[in-house]
Amino acid sequence: MIAEPVTTLTDFLLAIECFVLGHFLFWKYAKNSAFKKSWGLGFFMLGTSALMGGLAHGGAPYAETVPLLLLTWPITIFSIVTTSFFLHLAWIEEFFPHKKKILFIFLGSLTAFFYLHVFGILHILNPSGKLSFFIAILSYAPAILIHLFLNLLKYLHHRKLSESFICNGIILSLFGTLIQTLKIAPHPHFNHNDLYHIIQMASIAMLYQGIKRK
Repeated sequence: MIAEPVTTLTDFLLAIECFVLGHFLFWKYAKNSAFKKSWGLGFFMLGTSALMGGLAHGGAPYAETVPLLLLTWPITIFSIVTTSFFLHLAWIEEFFPHKKKILFIFLGSLTAFFYLHVFGILHILNPSGKLSFFIAILSYAPAILIHLFLNLLKYLHHRKLSESFICNGIILSLFGTLIQTLKIAPHPHFNHNDLYHIIQMASIAMLYQGIKRK
C-alpha cells in the first residue's frame, strides 16, 4: 500500500517532466551553448530529487524492511545541492563567461561545503534531516534568485520573451515554495506537497520555454 499516493504520483510526474525537458535542453537545443547544457543537467538532477522524493513518500511504511528506501532522503538532498550547482554554472556561463575561471573556483568550494554538510557530521547528528534540508535550500535559493535578478535586468533592457518566461517561471517557483513552507493544503487528500509539485511543474515548463528561446 502506498503511504501518500497523491504526493507520490505528483512527485513522479514532476520527475518525468524534468527528465524529458532536461533531455531536450541538453541534446536538442544546447548545440554549443554551455549554459543550456547546464540548465539541462540541472533539470536532470531536479528530476532525480523528485523521483527520490516520490519513493520516500510512497515507500515510507516499507523503509524498515527495504533498507534501500533509507537512502532516498540523502540522495534527494544531494540532488538538490547538485541542481543548485548546475544552476550556478548556467548563470556564470550565460552572463559572465570571461570571468568563469574565478567564479568556478568559488562555486566549487561553496558546493563542496554544502556536500560536506549533507553527508558530514551535521547530518549524522540530525537524523531527522531537517538541518540537511535547510542546507540544501540555502544552496538552491541563491542560484534561483541570481537568475531572477540577471534575467529581470536583461528583460527591462531588451523586453524579450525568453527573459519574461524565465522570470515568471522563477517567481512561480518561489510562490510554490511559499505554499509548501506555509503548508497550505486545498483539501485533506491534496496536501501542500501535492500543490507545490503541481506549481513546480508549471514553473519548469515556463523555464524550459524561456531557456530554449535564448
